[in-house]
Amino acid sequence: MKLKSYIMLFGIFYSFNAFAIDNKSMVFVNRDKIMTEALVVKDIRNQIDTRRSDLQKEFSHREENLHKDEDELAKQKSILSSEAFNAKVNEFKKKVEDLQKDITNKRSELENMYMSSMEQVYSKIKQISEDIAQKDNISLVLFLMDNQVLFYDSSIDISSQVLNVLNKELSRVDIKKNIH
Repeated sequence: MKLKSYIMLFGIFYSFNAFAIDNKSMVFVNRDKIMTEALVVKDIRNQIDTRRSDLQKEFSHREENLHKDEDELAKQKSILSSEAFNAKVNEFKKKVEDLQKDITNKRSELENMYMSSMEQVYSKIKQISEDIAQKDNISLVLFLMDNQVLFYDSSIDISSQVLNVLNKELSRVDIKKNIH
């Protein structure tokens, strides 16, 4: 029984291997390789990191100013009337809320900018894959993470080919929205 199973599995894998190698009607693009090695992806991450760092500096500065305002407010508590003090407290709370809203909005904008830029990259990868598929008479291109594929013959891996073309044709995508 086991021998029969092994023979059947061998036959299936051999058939798949022969089909994939001879006809090459199915190929694989390693998403992990593309996303870690592509120049454009590295550049997008650098641009996002730079903007994130700039925003962090801006927000830190605003937080410092709020701490100073809070200290001043505490000093004025005994000097001001309760109405005037409450008005200043409400004004301070409004500044804090505004900062929190700005942080949330800027993070969302940053994420949207990243997603928009990556959509351009994915579109280019798709176009490159289609070009390779048409040229080599391939009927199926899989773009999967490495851990999503249990086994594949290296002859059907066109990741390096896609990566080379991507690096030549799209090395930079400017992040679109100005978030300052």
